[in-house]
Amino acid sequence: MLELKQGTQLAGRYTLVRRLGGDRQTQVWLATDRLTKASVALKISSGDPEGAMKLRAEWQASIRLMHAHIVRVFEFHAEADGAFFSQQYIDGPTLGALTGLDVAEVLGPVGLLVNALDYVHGKGLVHRDIKASNVLIDGNGAPYLSDFGVSCPAGTPGSGGSLVGQSPQSLRGEPASPADDIFALGSLVFELLSGRPPWSGTDIAQDIEIGNTAPLRAADGSAIADAIVRLVAQMLDSDGSKRPTASGVAEQLRAAGYEPHVAIVRGAGATKYENEIGESVESIRPVSRPNIEAPQAAVQATSGLSPRNVGIAFGVLVVVLIGVIFILPDRVPKTTQPANEPSELAIDSAESEPPVVAIDGNNGDRVKVYVDPEVRRRVKGVADAPTRKLDEDEDITFSENSADYSGLDEEERARFDAESTLGELLSALEILEGRGIERWAVKEYRAAKDLYAAGDKAYLEKDFAYAEELYLGAMTALEPLYERIEPTFQKAYADAVAAFEAGDRLLALNLFELAVAIT
Repeated sequence: MLELKQGTQLAGRYTLVRRLGGDRQTQVWLATDRLTKASVALKISSGDPEGAMKLRAEWQASIRLMHAHIVRVFEFHAEADGAFFSQQYIDGPTLGALTGLDVAEVLGPVGLLVNALDYVHGKGLVHRDIKASNVLIDGNGAPYLSDFGVSCPAGTPGSGGSLVGQSPQSLRGEPASPADDIFALGSLVFELLSGRPPWSGTDIAQDIEIGNTAPLRAADGSAIADAIVRLVAQMLDSDGSKRPTASGVAEQLRAAGYEPHVAIVRGAGATKYENEIGESVESIRPVSRPNIEAPQAAVQATSGLSPRNVGIAFGVLVVVLIGVIFILPDRVPKTTQPANEPSELAIDSAESEPPVVAIDGNNGDRVKVYVDPEVRRRVKGVADAPTRKLDEDEDITFSENSADYSGLDEEERARFDAESTLGELLSALEILEGRGIERWAVKEYRAAKDLYAAGDKAYLEKDFAYAEELYLGAMTALEPLYERIEPTFQKAYADAVAAFEAGDRLLALNLFELAVAIT
């Protein structure tokens, strides 16, 4: 196995920052992505073939899941000394941070988690390890279901997983069922509300088998609404057929007056890895933040602002900007659209009109969109990528976005490809929105969002191949923007300095604000 330490590079792209956790078979590391400059989590297997196979199986299960409250999985890399995949990094606490809080503060985020679980079950998958440490909370309070390492298709035998994530049926070795996850979720909700697990602790397996739970009361000893007590009791019923489905849990929570919402976590630290809007099963589109137009800078001499306060603010901004100017992202390979392509996506550099998306004359209900061949190659990936040298005497091989179509028919393959491409698109949008592209690349951003929306529509209509083309078209619109981040920042910064020196402090502040947004 590769020596994993701070500074180690994997696949010529990821630099390890610090270890987040793991177990005997895998390690989880925080890393930076050289291509996007984003922080990602890498789940890395040990060097043995069995560990690599298990990790690949987890990636295959996870890559198909596109939901606003499930940790997104990106690329799988097979190396000579091991394997790893990259995934979304959630910098926040686990769901356990909500333990003992007010009932409404607990059940709101649980409602979002239930929506994610309903989506998973709709995919025919059973998580099999629902517990607090496998639900991460981001800086906005949104929960994310993670770690599908022991998941399996419903109706098939499962193995592994934590004892607290088991049901009576799974302990007896019966085929996996969505009802198993509901049982584990009931146990988790019980502990979050009461501050203690539902089992005695002396023989958890026996307590699970016979359904020996303690009375459910709030952590402060107060009573909990009867509707919630009944719901948790149903979820913990020893008979799996009597437990509600995930959608049934969501309905009962709403009926009891607990709408899904993000968590309010006070004073919580970053995620400790161990060892809002709900979506339907068919939905694949997460919550998007609204378009924000670039503010119009005022030019009048009198702004009503104190020159002293403006000067102080300017000084603070200068310090911040000098601190970040040298850590801007490296340029990525340039991908450009060939000129004079007829009836294709056209992006005008002017900001006065919305982008034009041409319609194919032979099929008026479809958008004909240009897809850059390099974008297609990079996103679709290759089966055997070339060897890359990491150190003086060390070569490793890896593969990117390796598609495994085993057991899939033609439609399922098309759906798999569309969902994999969507994962890349969502990652690109998240990164570029973090660089404020809605303020300095308005037309390209709108074009990409329009194609994204059209792709979602095609996906929901089960036209998966067309959906993938639209997602690739959106990627084509976004890809050149990576290269424009640094020059756009430099221009905003230079113009801000010039405006300040010319005495136009309000314009300077607006331009500095834009520069800060880009960084």
